[in-house]
Amino acid sequence: MKKIFLPLALIGILSLVLSFFAISAFADEKLSPPEKISPTQNQKNVPSTVSFEWKSVTGADKYEIVVWLADSNQEVAQKAFTKTEKTFKLEEGIAYWWDVRACHATGLFGWWNDCEKQEFGGRWEFTTKGTAPLEIVTTKLNNGTVGLKYEEKIVIKGGVSPHSWSVKEGELPPGLSLNPETGTIKGKPTEWKASPGWKFKVRVMDDSSPNPQIAESKELKIFVSVTKLEITTSERLSPGAVGENYNVALEAKGGIPPYEWESAPLTGDIYPKGLNINSDGTISGVPLKGGNFRFGVMVDDSFPETLGALKQFFVKIESIPLKIITTSLSAGDLDKEYFVRLEAHGGTPPYSWSKTAGTFPNGLNLSNGIISGTPTKEGTFTFTVLLTDDEETDKAQVLAIKINPPPKCGNKVCESEECTTCPGDCTIADCCGNGTCDSAVGESTSNCPEDCGAPSKLCGNGTCDPGECRSECTTDCAVADCCGIEGCNTVIGETAENCPKDCAALPPTEAPPGDGAIKIVKGKLELAWPNSPMGTSLTDNSKLVDFIKYLYEWGIALGGLAAFIALVIAGFQYLTSAGNAIKMRDAMKRIQSAVLGLLLLLGSVLILNTINPQLTTLKMPPGLSETELKPIEIEEKKGPSVECQKVKIYSTAGGSASIDPDTGCKSLGAPISSITIYGSCEVELYSQKRDCDNQFLVGAVRYVAEGNMPESKEFTNIKNLIKYSDEEAYSVKVKPITY
Repeated sequence: MKKIFLPLALIGILSLVLSFFAISAFADEKLSPPEKISPTQNQKNVPSTVSFEWKSVTGADKYEIVVWLADSNQEVAQKAFTKTEKTFKLEEGIAYWWDVRACHATGLFGWWNDCEKQEFGGRWEFTTKGTAPLEIVTTKLNNGTVGLKYEEKIVIKGGVSPHSWSVKEGELPPGLSLNPETGTIKGKPTEWKASPGWKFKVRVMDDSSPNPQIAESKELKIFVSVTKLEITTSERLSPGAVGENYNVALEAKGGIPPYEWESAPLTGDIYPKGLNINSDGTISGVPLKGGNFRFGVMVDDSFPETLGALKQFFVKIESIPLKIITTSLSAGDLDKEYFVRLEAHGGTPPYSWSKTAGTFPNGLNLSNGIISGTPTKEGTFTFTVLLTDDEETDKAQVLAIKINPPPKCGNKVCESEECTTCPGDCTIADCCGNGTCDSAVGESTSNCPEDCGAPSKLCGNGTCDPGECRSECTTDCAVADCCGIEGCNTVIGETAENCPKDCAALPPTEAPPGDGAIKIVKGKLELAWPNSPMGTSLTDNSKLVDFIKYLYEWGIALGGLAAFIALVIAGFQYLTSAGNAIKMRDAMKRIQSAVLGLLLLLGSVLILNTINPQLTTLKMPPGLSETELKPIEIEEKKGPSVECQKVKIYSTAGGSASIDPDTGCKSLGAPISSITIYGSCEVELYSQKRDCDNQFLVGAVRYVAEGNMPESKEFTNIKNLIKYSDEEAYSVKVKPITY
């Protein structure tokens, strides 16, 4: 007996194990719903012994058929079996629904099925032949909740459609109503009532002719309750900081919205100063003191019978050290209104300010952190202010205010330095003899030779000789000759408009186009691209071959990354497709394609590297050179040019230097503000303070003096004309232009 039992036991265990794996294999495989044949949709007068038929489904082992009373989920018949037809005996004159679904028979002997995981195709309705007595099937209704949606259909059977419904006795809960055509009770209850709730009976009448049938329900009842009101926000609120805005919204559920919130003092409460509990459930404000706080909050709903909810919360407010932000003050002017607000942060507001040491400017006052008033004495005043917060913490800061004297220019008194800066206060009589030819007040060689020198003996020779810009020799010199030389030469017509460099602190104007002036601009390439995966980077000096190599390396890396991602996705699809042969086959194809892509990508790189390593390193082949970018040169030939004489360079520091074609390369120690070219010259600018022949050419400025053009030309706004940084020093070379 034992010899027989042991093999049988092993077979049983093996059967269970195989059944388990068989169930798992079909766990995710869905079958299509069978196509229903009869009874057809909305078929009438079907014999009460109903024969149900449907078409078979590929892969299905069993079928489950279910029959319900129409307009309800009340099952009257259900069966799972292997055939595609089934007969049930049903009542006469009743409307039914029916549906069927295909299933797998799982386990070693088909002991289980997966019908519950399969889908129906959609219920069909039919009515059996005959007239059944009208009857209300529903005997119990679901309970409701105040404020929540309620919908319940009263089920009937028999009779002749359509039907009409009404409440015979009792009443429905307030907020609910009975649909007279469908028999559905729906709405939102507005009142609650303790057990047994609202009691009532309903009546239904059919359309039988000539005598309609009437059915009455048993006593029905609906108990309406109210959900418990509770605060759902965690008791530990998000932390805040002193002096910073704080805002947290509390939440609740249950009861009947809207809710009303308020503070609820509890024993041991310490409420954070500066915060408020608002009626909408938000806690907001600006904390005034740091520490750990706890406090109670209560919420109530709009239903009088609901009990409110109470909860205690905890919040931590971080303290910020007291600090005076203002560390310097703007200067003021004598007899002019002054206003400055001192700024502070941290500590515990409110703050108080006071003066503790030093000298405060006459006419100014400190009040509530504001320094204001009208200074009555010039000079620099240093003093100390003391900041105290609400916790009596102190912080001191040393400050200084400079009160400037009133401007001297315009007071009709000629000071020594005003001969050049304030000609409105000075005349020739005031300034002549101070050793400087102050052309701003009208000094010249004729009216003040002791400052400006004797009149030139060369006046009238048609050439603007040195010294004639300050004289009255207007026949030899023009504005173009003298602008930038020996101050503002008003005698020969210099003004703030045509020579701002000499005559006024006005913004310089760019040289107009034409007039033989050619501006050559050459800038640098500015790149900020990331390095390639192989380490190649692009810089200002990158060549075309560098761009090709950069794109090549990114293409190899991105192609490999795309193939790897495709391989991971396909592998995941394969692992999760157990039991589905089609999905597993598709996933395997994707895996093969991704692996093939990786192999092709790697193989192409190896083959190219084997044939010629330069094919993958992308270096410029020997014998070829890369042409550097040269300045664009545009010239207009209008006739013989005037010989290049010199170029005068003016720096932003106020200095100047004269360079002629024989000087060679000259290094400048400061940025350039303007260039004046005398004759037909080309000025080349280089980026380093070394040999011009070995450095990067930033740009060039050319001027061709020909025909009736002036023999000299000034170029301003060099920074805008030639793209270079004014933080660098530059080397200059002058070349003559000849035809």
